[in-house]
Amino acid sequence: MKVAVLVFGSVGSTVKDIEKYLPEDTTGIEIEGSMKGVLSCVSDYAHRHFIPYGESYPNYNKYGYDAPKRSIADIIMSVDLVIALWDGESCDIIFVKQFSEFACVPFKVYKI
Repeated sequence: MKVAVLVFGSVGSTVKDIEKYLPEDTTGIEIEGSMKGVLSCVSDYAHRHFIPYGESYPNYNKYGYDAPKRSIADIIMSVDLVIALWDGESCDIIFVKQFSEFACVPFKVYKI
C-alpha cells in the first residue's frame, strides 16, 4: 500500500515513532517536501525498512499561491491512503480531507 504522509502545523514539527501511524503493508511513502522535520523522520524510517519514498515540492513558478494545494492534490492522486498528522489548529487539513473524499482515497487523521 502506497501511503501519503501529510503534516499540518509547524514546518519544523517532528514525529517520533512514525511507524505507529503507518499500515504494516506500506510499500511506498510520499511526503510534501516543505515539512522538513517530518521529512527527516519519514526518510529515516523508510531507509531502515527499505521502503521507497518520494518528496514533492510546490511549484510556485507554475501555480503561484495555489502551488501547495496542487502539490498535495498530485500526491493524493498517486497513493492508496492519506495519513494526516495534525497539530489541532491548522485549517489546511480541510482541503486534504475534501480532496481525498473527491478522489476516493481513504483518509486518516491523527492529532500530534
